[in-house]
Amino acid sequence: MLKYTLPPSRFTGRLRPFLAVGPYFRTQEDAAAPEPSRFGVTASAGAAFQHGRIRIAPELRYTRWAHESIAPRYPTKSDQVEFLTSLAYQTDSDSRGFAGRKFEIGAVAGLPFTRGFHPAEGEGAIVERARCLAGLMVQTQVARSVSIEVDAIYKPLRAGSDTPDVQTPFSVLTWQFPVLAKYRWTRSRWTPFAEAGPSFRLAGNLNGYNPSHIGVTFGAGVETRARGFRLSPALLYTRWAKDAFPYRLPPGVHYDYSRTNANAVELIFGASF
Repeated sequence: MLKYTLPPSRFTGRLRPFLAVGPYFRTQEDAAAPEPSRFGVTASAGAAFQHGRIRIAPELRYTRWAHESIAPRYPTKSDQVEFLTSLAYQTDSDSRGFAGRKFEIGAVAGLPFTRGFHPAEGEGAIVERARCLAGLMVQTQVARSVSIEVDAIYKPLRAGSDTPDVQTPFSVLTWQFPVLAKYRWTRSRWTPFAEAGPSFRLAGNLNGYNPSHIGVTFGAGVETRARGFRLSPALLYTRWAKDAFPYRLPPGVHYDYSRTNANAVELIFGASF
């Protein structure tokens, strides 16, 4: 979006009104559900105000989506109105700290090496599609060679049922939150490290699956500094607990519902500052 902030005036006081406009894109996660168009145009108006280092900017946004396919399964509305509020914290080299500790913030992206699904008994083979993951990271040093890293990683599990008649693509959306203690060995140009800790997971758009919500993660990698950024490729292994049955069972009844892979190996690239 292209944003224009109006100059301050005696009528707005500390508020800084703004206007924004630009293209809008969205992805389709479940082909058996509605098939909304993937392109639109959006415009918004709002006002921001500053309180110390915190900037709050509520806005009203209108989006007009392009027409859907000729015969959609479930038609969706082309007009969309939303009320949004952004919250930002102004940072510089000395301000990203809490309780005397400096925090590094950054982004992560990577590729899974392992499958996401196990077919249930009686089902056909699960054909998985291209997989990827991305998210945010925060870390802080707690000792000379030890730091704590917390990630928020978006990892969609994409696949289709391989049946003789049709292949129906579907997705299970997950957010992973590993909390890792990281130990670094040397202070050379490339510093090796090992990390370990619990991982937590949220899931949505389940499509009959119910990924477990807790696991343990181990990893190893190297890191270096380049132009003020800390770059840290790593290989992570996560062992998830067994999946739970998605529906309520009678007392005393147990059912093995392990339909997602309990073992996950991922190559992660992190960049923080």
